[in-house]
Amino acid sequence: MAASTLGALSSPSAVVDRVRLVADEFREFSVDPAEARAAYGVGPQLLGELLDIGLPARVVDRIPRLDARDLANVALHLGLSSMQRRAVVGWRQTLLSAARGDRARYRLSYAGACPAPGHGGPCDISLTLPLAATASNAETAEGTGAATTVVELTTRWPDLPAGARAVADAVADLQFFALPPALREDLSFARRTRLAGCRAAARLVVAECQAAGLTAVTRSGLLLSVPFSTPHSWVELAVADQWVPFDPHLIHMMIRHAGLDEALWPVVRSPGAVLAAFAPGPVEPGYHNGDPVEVSITTHLESA
Repeated sequence: MAASTLGALSSPSAVVDRVRLVADEFREFSVDPAEARAAYGVGPQLLGELLDIGLPARVVDRIPRLDARDLANVALHLGLSSMQRRAVVGWRQTLLSAARGDRARYRLSYAGACPAPGHGGPCDISLTLPLAATASNAETAEGTGAATTVVELTTRWPDLPAGARAVADAVADLQFFALPPALREDLSFARRTRLAGCRAAARLVVAECQAAGLTAVTRSGLLLSVPFSTPHSWVELAVADQWVPFDPHLIHMMIRHAGLDEALWPVVRSPGAVLAAFAPGPVEPGYHNGDPVEVSITTHLESA
């Protein structure tokens, strides 16, 4: 997609106003201007403008230090060349590619590093993805710290109930923001600021569904994307005897920040072709003896 299509979607002042809704107590001022430019696309001129209009910073040895989440949000909402922007564009491209066939088949290769190196014994870290029965876990090969899984998902989902449109409209003003852990499931913060990641957004969507008389639950799993998949939360609606994935927050985000054509993919169209749910239970990938593990999930779309 042309760069002009993916241009700035908001003004610097509007983005900074949103950023400042997060209290400074949640910030880590660790990013210097060189890294802001290299990793987030925030060059010297833009950085100066952002600082002048109030982007939070801490000056250390005459050099401003910035918060990584603030910069990620600035990069996404201003359409800058950054990892955040590339990720959302990848989500859109994978969704459209997966929907070309009746089923989408993915190969996931994932690995993690033990968070406690030198702990005095062999690391038995298990990275088994606890995917639900809707995904095919055939061809799974386990190993210490690495595994490969083949996942196959249907791309043909029933139409959602008429009330789903009103729900999508009710959350249309939610802005996707990377938030600190303490705020990611804070519904009062999300309702007050209209800033939300996927977890809070899913819970707000369920509340709207219940108010509209729809049966809905939250789901957690993976947002499958080439080249890297990511943990994600969404909503599923009961339609006849089937649970149908529903994620207006995700679709709104791809429309705003990745050029997804709403005429081609309305917010009430299910993105289930890229959502692989975890099986019920307490186990999630990315933990070892209770400590978080940095997991990389490389993803290939093998057929659609």
